[in-house]
This record gives sequence, structure tokens and C-alpha cells, in this order.
Amino acid sequence: MEPRVRSIFTSGGVVVRRNFALLALTAAACSGTLTGLTLGSRAIVVGNGFEAALSGSKVVWAPYTQSGTPVYVMDLSTGTRDTVVAAGGPTEPYYPSIDGTAIVWVSFTVDTAGQTQSRIALGDLEGAPPRYLTSGLSIVGFPKISGSHVVWQEQQPNLTDWNVVVYDTLTGDTTLVVSGPEAFPGPAIDGDNVVYSHLVGRTSGGSPISCIRLFNLTTRETQTLSPDSGAEGNVAISGDGVVWVDHSDSTSDIMYRNIATGAIINITKNRGNAGFPSISGERIVWEDHRNGDSDIYLYDLSTGQETRVTDAPGDQVTPSISRNWIVWVDKHAPWRIMADRVPTAASSTP
Repeated sequence: MEPRVRSIFTSGGVVVRRNFALLALTAAACSGTLTGLTLGSRAIVVGNGFEAALSGSKVVWAPYTQSGTPVYVMDLSTGTRDTVVAAGGPTEPYYPSIDGTAIVWVSFTVDTAGQTQSRIALGDLEGAPPRYLTSGLSIVGFPKISGSHVVWQEQQPNLTDWNVVVYDTLTGDTTLVVSGPEAFPGPAIDGDNVVYSHLVGRTSGGSPISCIRLFNLTTRETQTLSPDSGAEGNVAISGDGVVWVDHSDSTSDIMYRNIATGAIINITKNRGNAGFPSISGERIVWEDHRNGDSDIYLYDLSTGQETRVTDAPGDQVTPSISRNWIVWVDKHAPWRIMADRVPTAASSTP
């Protein structure tokens, strides 16, 4: 049985569904050690959960059980685990992101009137209590952290338009990157570069037409990275590399652009069944439905070769990659965070 889901974001006609789990943590998820499990190759169980993010060998996730759920971080190279936020509080954490020892997430609460409120929280592995970067916002989400900068998306009072905001944790300065109707939630950041999906119009049938844009925090300049012929979203960035999903013509392919050269590559070669890309250096991972169920695939830009990372029954979704590790969600009951090292050699796959 899959967990109950609740729609909390609608943007540009696109409903983004997020998981609010009713499942209790299992003993394996709380053991604090890695549990070996063969899944595709050398994959290991990190714990129960529905979203995870990586920074080097450290994976962050929240199990999403009930009020007071902790935020966990595990070092995949050693199997040690830290609790960033102890259980017992009134909040539910979602959308975790990590860079080095700093972690951000969305802390959801329900007020006395039954309304959902959310704040962006900042924690670290040094044991300091979390800082809240926002307050009193009904809908705020999708935070990402890079160095001292945190980017997130927040809904405006008219419930239609959105702000993409960057907060400098060292200075306390806030930068409004863009304001208006956004086609796909979820900005991304690396260094001074912020990328996001921007709505530019609609088809005659009402479907969104959007493009990927980049905003540089130093120059304050914005540039368009993708054509505006379809719906472009689910963007991620690493250095000069930006990846996103092209939803043109009712299909979905993984696209890559090099910021420095302007070169654009269709990574999935018009198969039209891919989503949720992540990039680290020259390596790109995504979920792919070409075999019926969803599997995790890897593409190496330096070799031009593709590798199928998982081939287990059921769906493996929403991967994240950082350096030599990949994590993803395995949709068994309960849903599990899985991890594996990047394959040492890529090979052609069907």
C-alpha cells in the first residue's frame, strides 16, 4: 500500500504531488547502520523515506512519518548517521537539501485553524539548533543550498504567482530572482548561478509553454538556456552543466546544456519517457520508463555512454547524484532510500 499523498503546490496548471507518509519507521530505518541489500548491483538500504539528496558521500532524508519526524544524514562511506533535528517537535520536514555540513528543508506545521504553514529551516552537522529563514508563509518549498546561498520558491498571496528567492546565510541579504507565474516548481543553485523554469505562454489548449532561465547573483543578469517551444522543467545544475526535462509533444526527454559553450544535447535521444534528472560534474542520472517500470539510468558526458543503474522489480525514482554516489527512492512498501556507488565503467544499454 502506498502512502497517502496530498497536493500542496499548483503552478501554471501543473499539480505537484508530494508524499505525506502514514507509515511508521521500521527498525532497519532506525538502526543507524547500513543494511546490505542486492538491488541491481551493490545497492544498499539507507532508510525509509520518499526524497533524498546528496553532497559527496553524505545523504540527507526525512522519513515522513508523523509530527516530530527527524531529519537524518548518513555518511555512505562509513555507515555513520547523524540526526539534524531530534524527534518530538511539532513539525514535519520535507524537501531536504545538503551541501557540505549545511542542510536545508521545509518545516511544515498545521495551525489552530487547520491551515498548513511552512518555513525554510537551516541546520548543520555541528549540532547547532536550526535557524528558520522564513516565517508566516502558507506555501514555501523546494529549497536548495550551495555554499552560503539558499534558494527556494514561495507562493504569492494571490495564490497564482510565485517568487524565486535567494537568501545569503552569511549576510542575511535576500535576492528576488523572479516573480510571476512559474511553470514547474523547484529552482536549483550552484555557486552564483540560479536556474528555474519560467512560464512564457500557453498553447491553444491551455498547456504551459516554458523555458529554463539562469540568473547570476554576481552580475544580476538573466539568460535563457532552452527553447520555449514546449514545457521545460525539473531543472538541476552542476558547474557549467544544466539538465532539465523537455515535455514537448506529450513526451519527456532529458536535455543538457553547457553554459560556457551553449551546446545542447538530448541525453535520452527522443525516447520520451524520462524525468527528474540530477547532475554532478560530467555525470547525469534520471528516472526512465522505457522498460515499463521506472529504472535509474546514468549518462557520462565524457564518454557519451549510458548505464542502467537499477533493474529491480517495481519503480525506482527521483535519483540524486554527487561525485561517486547515487541515491534514489525504491517504491516498495515502505518506500526506501537506496544508495549505490557510481558504476566504474559505463556500457551501452537498451
